[in-house]
Amino acid sequence: MIDRVIGNRYRILEELGSGGMAVVYKGQDSLLNRFVTIKILRDEYTKDDDFVRRFRQEARSVASLSHPNIVSVYDVGCDDGVYYLVMEYVEGQNLKSLIQQGNVSVALVLKVAKDICDALEHAHSRGIIHRDVKPHNILVTAAGRAKLTDFGIARAVGGTTLAATKAFLGSVQYISPEQARGEPADARSDIYSLGAVLYEMITEKPPFSGDNPVAVAIKHIQEEPPSINTVKPGLPKPLVAMVEKAMAKNPSLRYHTVVAMGSDVSRLQNELPLEDFGERLSDIIKPERRLKPLGYVALGLIFVLFVIGCWWGIRWYVYVPEVVVPDVQGLNVGMAQQTLTKHGLRSQVQEINSASVEKGKVYRQDIEAGNRVKRGRLVTLLVSLGPQMSTVPDVRDRLLQDAEMILVNEGFLVGVRKDVFSNKVPSGLVSDQDPVPGVMRPKDSPVTLFVSKGPAPVLKPVPHVVGFTLDAARERLNAAGFSLGDGIKQAPSTEYLTGYIVAQTPAAGANLEAGKAVDVTVSEGPGPTPKEASVYLQIPDDGQEHNVRITVKDARGMTEVYNANRMSGERVVEPITYFGQATFTVYLDGKLVREQSLS
Repeated sequence: MIDRVIGNRYRILEELGSGGMAVVYKGQDSLLNRFVTIKILRDEYTKDDDFVRRFRQEARSVASLSHPNIVSVYDVGCDDGVYYLVMEYVEGQNLKSLIQQGNVSVALVLKVAKDICDALEHAHSRGIIHRDVKPHNILVTAAGRAKLTDFGIARAVGGTTLAATKAFLGSVQYISPEQARGEPADARSDIYSLGAVLYEMITEKPPFSGDNPVAVAIKHIQEEPPSINTVKPGLPKPLVAMVEKAMAKNPSLRYHTVVAMGSDVSRLQNELPLEDFGERLSDIIKPERRLKPLGYVALGLIFVLFVIGCWWGIRWYVYVPEVVVPDVQGLNVGMAQQTLTKHGLRSQVQEINSASVEKGKVYRQDIEAGNRVKRGRLVTLLVSLGPQMSTVPDVRDRLLQDAEMILVNEGFLVGVRKDVFSNKVPSGLVSDQDPVPGVMRPKDSPVTLFVSKGPAPVLKPVPHVVGFTLDAARERLNAAGFSLGDGIKQAPSTEYLTGYIVAQTPAAGANLEAGKAVDVTVSEGPGPTPKEASVYLQIPDDGQEHNVRITVKDARGMTEVYNANRMSGERVVEPITYFGQATFTVYLDGKLVREQSLS
């Protein structure tokens, strides 16, 4: 696979790792010149049509997730039987590696817990359950941000049963009891798995282990994990209680939402001593220290000074005059700051993107207008940067569903779909788009997709078949590139003989797509009554023998009624019978010498 280019865009550079369902590579996006992560499904999954269908469908759904704690999905596709998923490349390590290295602190436990709670909250609010939260699927950047990955594949495998192979061992160690029983997973299942991840971060081992996945799954259902206090005594009780609540066997006893769990994490981050945050868990238990008598005196002095300081601070604050906060929303940032200054207030600016507020104007203020606050209070102004701009991606020559996924992932809306003919782009692929690729447009703006219907049909004029028999009409239509319709109708006619065509649809001369059928109506009689007439011709008196031929065109079509050689000077008198309107023609030695219409 190394150095192979898939999707005419992504070059595989090196293997990063492998799992039970896919092999992960580092790649280079030649179009946007950036590193990406490429996940390629193993062969045993690519042969399962149902799995591939659900994998592609879920990957498109997950591509709609946009959150700083979720690894973005850029693309999904198939190249010569190889199904691949292109994701954001994250510089850092997965959480499993950090645990194995022992590089886990109390601060990191809480930071990971908060980041993953935020990621799951974003996914759950959009109806997406991860189903496979584990340290291997959590990437930690050099800056300490945790990012959750592998949504799509986890959902796609959700309907399969556990296989007793080592490939699934990593997932089963963090699976919820209800998933182990084969029951549907919900948001609380992800909370249990996150609790199992935090358990391993704290204790440096998973909550359960066994000889095979089935044995581990049974433990999740029936047994309680070893107490955290037993494995790591001396940890803060609220931290232990949070993990134990997340890992409750009964889903109703867990946190009902990741929002509630995230609130507890934030509270712990604020309440636990800051000096504990930088320490490794293996080093946090220290022997108690006893203060010397002089230390108690120093503490008492500090307390007295603290009380005096608080008293002066409160007195200073109480006697500060109050002012009314003005309404500066919608003003230019400079004017808004001047207005606040005139009212005795300080201000600070935070810039955000907004598609609804003009660039440079105040989008919102953190203290509502009309409130009374102390003079000198700091007011935060959210100032619009205008809409967030992004480069329109090129989705031409892609399947419609793939094009839609790319647009959503890049922050655009799928606009109107227009079906058009194209001689260059196969049917079902996007032949064009508006706006064109490469231009800058605001995020959440629509992109119109023109989907090819294949080449435009060839139109040809329909030949005249009224007055023909069915066999003659079929032969004439086939020669022109059409066919005779199966639904042949019949109608009485005094103009055409029985079995002759009296009407056709489309009419003669109309344009019709080649290969289409022409419907006809056939006379069922009685037809026109026969009539008689005589044709006269004087043969030149030149001593030569001459050929005489007479034809009649009437309701029967063209009929030759006379063809013979006559001597010079003879007078030809030939009686003819015709039906309906008729025209007879007389040829002498192959030259037309007379033509007459009869009624």
